[in-house]
Amino acid sequence: MNKHSGFLREIIFCCLIGFHLIPSVCIAKSTLTDFGLPLFGFVELRLEKEKSPEFNMQLLKKFLSENNDRMFHHLHAINALIGLMKLSEEGKSKELKRFATEFFANQVKISSDSRQTLLDEIYFSGLLLADDKGPDEGKNKSFEELLLKAEDALPGIPEYDLVKGILFPLLRDRPMGYFAPMRPFEDLRRAAVSAPPSSHFHFVLGQAFRALGSQESNLYHAIVAYEKSSSLNPANERLQNTLLGLYMGFHESYQSEGKKEPFWLEETVYKKILVLSPNNPC
Repeated sequence: MNKHSGFLREIIFCCLIGFHLIPSVCIAKSTLTDFGLPLFGFVELRLEKEKSPEFNMQLLKKFLSENNDRMFHHLHAINALIGLMKLSEEGKSKELKRFATEFFANQVKISSDSRQTLLDEIYFSGLLLADDKGPDEGKNKSFEELLLKAEDALPGIPEYDLVKGILFPLLRDRPMGYFAPMRPFEDLRRAAVSAPPSSHFHFVLGQAFRALGSQESNLYHAIVAYEKSSSLNPANERLQNTLLGLYMGFHESYQSEGKKEPFWLEETVYKKILVLSPNNPC
């Protein structure tokens, strides 16, 4: 380790002592994106493994109806549902899948908010497909047709580009490389260009870029999105501390792999430390 990197590590250690609320951050790639609801003052959906599929579907529907105009609440709820399906015994899991598939398909037909319900159906169907280890039996084609429908219904919508950018990396292992030609990096870049001035949106965008892998270009765009989120919500201490934790995780990853850390990453870590702890003597 060179002297410069060692000095940065010492500064980070000093700041960790001063920031007791920084959460532990795992930078390993996760199957499901963390949409960060608690960072922005929202309550997460808690489904109950020991309860019946009907009970949990009612919890899901209630949560969605109470947050009808909040996309990330919907995507988070779908994550919770998929997670419960994976944890449940086979009979319950199949019943949950059947109830949920019918629910999301019917919502598109009856809801007045066709954009949100279509995004819900795409995200739910995409996660199911990514986790499906059985024979294809036309499943890839069916999901592609849903995407083609969305291309006409959601042109130029950044939320749609974001959802594609999250899903396509998870679908790369489908049989015959069906979704391998998709370009989630470009989808996310389009989402960044047309993104609303929302701190929450840019935080999730950063999460999506980070999930693409450890290549420097992915990390660079993730930090650009995170910093945009930070600038749009500078008074959110929990968000700022979480971002510092993420940046330190990136720094430690470079160090542990013996890779040269790009200057812009070191600069970002230093600046975040100085902003959050201007009077720290270290």
